[in-house]
Amino acid sequence: MNQDYLIFGAGYHGEVKSFEAGQVEVEVEIKAPEETESSTSPEREELQQYVLPVTVIAVDGKRYNVATEGHPSEDEVKEAVNRWHPQPIQADEML
Repeated sequence: MNQDYLIFGAGYHGEVKSFEAGQVEVEVEIKAPEETESSTSPEREELQQYVLPVTVIAVDGKRYNVATEGHPSEDEVKEAVNRWHPQPIQADEML
């Protein structure tokens, strides 16, 4: 069963990705800077993989998976939840 994970780091700012439930780390492609995303070069470099550790953070009484290379502030996590609307971890899905 998959769960939503908020991603902070590797070029992400709280975007949501879906991974298998119960992960302690997730692997994401490093997000290219915006100026290279529009590049029309056919030889654009392959994006690198980056492993981020996962923690669970509570926002307004609900628990969310957060994969991060740093420690986003409570406000950053709350803003990401309000912007991207990830599914919280259900009580029966918690380890």
